[in-house]
Amino acid sequence: FRSSDTPFLGPVPAIDEQVDPTTASVFQPGVTVIDQDFELPRTWSFSAGIDRALSDNVAVTFNYQHARTDNLFRAIDRNAPQLGSPFTTGDNALGALTVIESSARSRYNGITVGLKGREAAAGLLTFEANYTLAFDRSDDDNERDPFTFFYADPSQLEPEYGWSIRDRRHRANGYFLFDLGNDLFVNNIIRFQSASPASESCGPHDGNPFAPPAGERAVAPADRTCADGSVLQRNTIRRDNEFFTWDIRVSKEFEFGNGRTIEPILEVFNLTGADNNLDTSQSGLLFNFDGTIRSGLGDTRRAQLGVRFRF
Repeated sequence: FRSSDTPFLGPVPAIDEQVDPTTASVFQPGVTVIDQDFELPRTWSFSAGIDRALSDNVAVTFNYQHARTDNLFRAIDRNAPQLGSPFTTGDNALGALTVIESSARSRYNGITVGLKGREAAAGLLTFEANYTLAFDRSDDDNERDPFTFFYADPSQLEPEYGWSIRDRRHRANGYFLFDLGNDLFVNNIIRFQSASPASESCGPHDGNPFAPPAGERAVAPADRTCADGSVLQRNTIRRDNEFFTWDIRVSKEFEFGNGRTIEPILEVFNLTGADNNLDTSQSGLLFNFDGTIRSGLGDTRRAQLGVRFRF
């Protein structure tokens, strides 16, 4: 076929002529189908926790959570060369035969330790802090992306099971509210997340001569396929997207009688000016389905002033 909108297929013939078959290759369309054995994802999860009072004002918590999901979506080309391209001959030849299967899985284990209390020290009104050590594995992180194959080789899916792109090994959160006297309050919020994973490249070879050098981050899943045909395990290195922020709020109330108060407020976000790089799971944002809409540096240090009047 021909189209005036796609000139790379050749010029459109005159209305009383046909396309010359001797100069045109047969068009093999890509087809997307749902596997006949497709099942919706199923998640089993459980958690167990312990709270222990250390004093009248302070308590410690310990929590363990496990979640296992099966039948996760996976898009796979069942007409790929690695599978012998079984649907590329005959009158009904196809290009990519994308099959949406439910053959992926994920496993999550997390341990959280927390500390919370009230008036545990002079000037400290309330506080809560927690730390989570988590291990998040999966063999496909397709967030319903119809454009991307996340595997390196459809005939070797075992190396796909590794750290999920959601995996953040260490997370810490805390808030601390201080009363410095004379109705002067200082509130602190601190958040930290360690870097998420990325895949390593095997280096250039005959199948992909433009792949990044060995040991560097893979740009595409095919970069994990080595010259000997083996496939590196997915997500074995980490990105440059560690996250840290310290937000602070200072406020003071002034009373004017009859229940009326005015409260100036100063808020500073990312007090330390951390870079907090936004390193996306894919090289481009146009067809990125992981929720990322920006890349590069994160939010800089910011401040705002406000006034609250109560009457």
